[in-house]
Amino acid sequence: MARQALDVPPGAALVGTVGRIAFQKAPLDFVRMAAALRTSYPHTVFVMVGDGPLADEVRKLAAELGVEVRLTGHRLDADRLVAALDVFVITSLYEGLGRSLTEALAAARPVAATAVSGVPDLVRHGATGLLAAPADPASMARAVGWLLDHPDEAAEMGRRGRARVRDAFSPDAMCKAIDACYCRLLGLPEPQPVESR
Repeated sequence: MARQALDVPPGAALVGTVGRIAFQKAPLDFVRMAAALRTSYPHTVFVMVGDGPLADEVRKLAAELGVEVRLTGHRLDADRLVAALDVFVITSLYEGLGRSLTEALAAARPVAATAVSGVPDLVRHGATGLLAAPADPASMARAVGWLLDHPDEAAEMGRRGRARVRDAFSPDAMCKAIDACYCRLLGLPEPQPVESR
């Protein structure tokens, strides 16, 4: 259903990202990555879900480089679109811990992301996804190409990513982490687990 909404032909790979089309997210690097992959992967559809101040520049660069990058604008069903991706990409120059990244991992999507800020906390290179250098579209293209060429390994990375997110972001884990943080900040001893009788 999501692939139909994006008009993806049967058998085509779908590579995309979700986020604000702004400087931080380096959307022009996504376009350059797509252009680098175009020749080797001619049946791949590239999509950017979101909107922002650089949307026109993205369209202009894509036209100059001769690669189609579909911009969907803001979508309320972004989670459904992410679940349809063959590879989820983050080209950010800096990123706290992107919500779209955790959602893509929770959907067991293979991930190629820039090794910036909090991203390597979730994307462990070769285990839960592949990391690339920021501001290096050629490096990102190699990572995405590898995931497209190795669908079984990519799917396994997606499954490991989902397990990692579910463990790290479960309600129990989040409550314990917040409790421990407050205890540390207030100089209180960390609470001990209560044993059930």
